[in-house]
Amino acid sequence: MALKKTKGIRLDMLLIISLIIGIGIGAAVGAGMTPQGLMTIYSDGVYSTGDDWVSAFFSYFIGSAAFVTAAFLMGFCAVSQPFELALVAFKGMGLGVLARSIYSCDNILIRIALFIPFAVLSSGILIMQSFDSVAMSTRYLMLSVTAENRLGIAHEFRDYIFRFMIYLTACAAVSAVNCLMLRLFDYLGMI
Repeated sequence: MALKKTKGIRLDMLLIISLIIGIGIGAAVGAGMTPQGLMTIYSDGVYSTGDDWVSAFFSYFIGSAAFVTAAFLMGFCAVSQPFELALVAFKGMGLGVLARSIYSCDNILIRIALFIPFAVLSSGILIMQSFDSVAMSTRYLMLSVTAENRLGIAHEFRDYIFRFMIYLTACAAVSAVNCLMLRLFDYLGMI
């Protein structure tokens, strides 16, 4: 798929910038929170103790798949492009608060090793889905203002759904790997 341009800036770069801005805002918000509040956010959001690895998997999976699904659904709206950027920034805000909360916990390096790969991979999946969603949304917008033949969109629609399923599968794989890392670190007594 060719990269779309948005006012001289590549769309993928615009989405990455939106994520980075969101991370900055989230870290700034986290700076105003108490250390106990930040530790609670980290414990609830990233690290859960106990032997319930299935619920930990679903927690990670739902956390990443919900954003990917929201981006997918926005692709069916002809004017959702700005909301896609806002969705990526909102994900970044959550990551910023979580990153800030790591510094209020013990074993910072271990917690960073658990947080960074999952955050980067899940954000990458969201950015790829958002890229596809903006392209589909723009396609719907163009179809609504032109007399172009609409029969060709059926193939694009099928491909769009297929890529969404791949992104959901990637979310599940990333969540499973993160749970395995969590279990390994817990087994080794590192957390």
